[in-house]
Amino acid sequence: MPEFSLRLPLRACTAVPRALDAGSCPECGYSLRGLLAGHPCPECGHFARADESHHPSAHTAWGRSVFVGLTLLLILTVHAVCSVLIQPFQELGGAAAAMNVPGPKLWATPLLQRPVGRWPEMPGVVGTRTAMLSLLAVWLITAPCGVARLQSDQTLRLMTRWVSVALFGLAFGVMMTTQGLWGEELPPLRLMLITVVELPGAMLLYPYLRRLADHVPGRARRQAFERLAWVVPLVIFVAVVVLGGQWLWKKAFDPRGVPMPFVYVTGAIYGMIAMLVGVAASSAVASLAAAYFHAAFPLVRRWITGARYATRRLRALGERLTHDRLSALAVVAGCGLLIVVMMLGLDQVLWTGARSATGGNLAFVNFPGPKIWAAAGLVSVSHSSEWNPLVSQATLLALNLAVVRLLSSAANPSQVRRLARWVPVLAIGCALGVRGYWGNRFYAVVSVVCEVPATLLLYLLLSQLARELDRVSLAWKLRTLGILVSIFVLGGVGMFGLSRTTLSNDEARAIGAIYGMATITLAVWCVAAVLSLAGCATLKFIVADTPAQKEPPRVEAGRSSAFVIEQTNQLITPAPAAGRRRDEHPARPGSRSGR
Repeated sequence: MPEFSLRLPLRACTAVPRALDAGSCPECGYSLRGLLAGHPCPECGHFARADESHHPSAHTAWGRSVFVGLTLLLILTVHAVCSVLIQPFQELGGAAAAMNVPGPKLWATPLLQRPVGRWPEMPGVVGTRTAMLSLLAVWLITAPCGVARLQSDQTLRLMTRWVSVALFGLAFGVMMTTQGLWGEELPPLRLMLITVVELPGAMLLYPYLRRLADHVPGRARRQAFERLAWVVPLVIFVAVVVLGGQWLWKKAFDPRGVPMPFVYVTGAIYGMIAMLVGVAASSAVASLAAAYFHAAFPLVRRWITGARYATRRLRALGERLTHDRLSALAVVAGCGLLIVVMMLGLDQVLWTGARSATGGNLAFVNFPGPKIWAAAGLVSVSHSSEWNPLVSQATLLALNLAVVRLLSSAANPSQVRRLARWVPVLAIGCALGVRGYWGNRFYAVVSVVCEVPATLLLYLLLSQLARELDRVSLAWKLRTLGILVSIFVLGGVGMFGLSRTTLSNDEARAIGAIYGMATITLAVWCVAAVLSLAGCATLKFIVADTPAQKEPPRVEAGRSSAFVIEQTNQLITPAPAAGRRRDEHPARPGSRSGR
């Protein structure tokens, strides 16, 4: 009979898992010292994997949910306080009591702003949105986690989550079915929102935050939440007593309310305590969010390393940005912004009120191409309440100055550069100084005094930039276009004079047709020339050479070094032809030695 061997292959015998010398479970933090590698954690059953960044564990996902919820709760505090302070208050000291703890909590008082008045306003919509987002933050904070050491918190977690949802839904339904509130109807609803929603929410949220603080390092943070777990609900309860006492006092005893000296003293003391508790609660929640940031993103050190690498790469790229490349980049940005400003200026002037006089609105448009749009930032438009411009008039004027600044920074120092940089600034400032006036005469004066000189200098500056880029023909073209544009702007302003002539409407339309055809053609040529200049600057930016590296300075050699160098040169330098031996001379063609 054949004998069967029970021996195992050598590879199978050597593949015995080794014991770990150190380390902890990335899921629950349990020490894995002495356990076999590749085996699950005995505490939570988690398998450690090398690609945790692409496949986060349940503990990491839970930490991210808690971190996002805490951060959202902190951000919403500012918006919630604004939504409470904008509400009308008839009771004295009602603002401080209605806001109670200005810190992270489940906010319900902002819901009261929407039903105020006959129809909803923007503050009411923002307040309702803020309150609903605070409920979302509580939902994220109370996310479940399957780690065994967190199972003891399940009861408090479920109560915090579902009690907050149920009570907030109750208040939300009441506020959504109510409209037209004012005066005496607000205090009881405000008291209901704080008593039914905010007080129970704080009584459950802060003890749960204390439990969350147990799972991250920080003894001082745990002690702070032990105090806040009863201080925050106590301060909210005092607000309930204050609001309820004032409302009952006004209903039962005195319609004028609580005596003013008592209200002032107690309101000041309560506001100071509430603000102190709110700041302490915000600080503790921010510290807890920072602690959970490390638990939620364990690979943050890699991000920091990547950021440092990107910084070094940007620094290396910055060394390649020489003066020539930066100048070319400024030309490209200035030309592109000049085209954008042209479209924004047309968006402004095309909404001017239609003139019934001869010439129509052609006088306002005059030249619909690249220029300094100074008058467009001052023109009054019709239907201003129904029209939302692409940018405001102040932004349009600022963009004009940005164009001039970019293009002048790329040009070499010259008289044209100085004038092109400062004349538009002075022109726009002068136009802003007389903005209170309006009329055809005002628009004509601003166009002639402000736009024409600034536009002419702008095209002269573009011509200088083209000459510096070795585009002589383009430079002469831009210079010629600048003169033509100035003439057409003056001709467009001259259209105002058609209303004082005896021309008929048909004759005025014919003149307008010819002028429109000419000005549109000129505008197209100008756009093409500006884009051509931008293309030349782009080509220069691409092909610009980096500065050559300087050779390191040579150190003057000493006497001994000079002697060694001289002897070495003599060894490697060939001897002169007269001192060579006969056999060292190259063979001549036709000689015996060469045969």
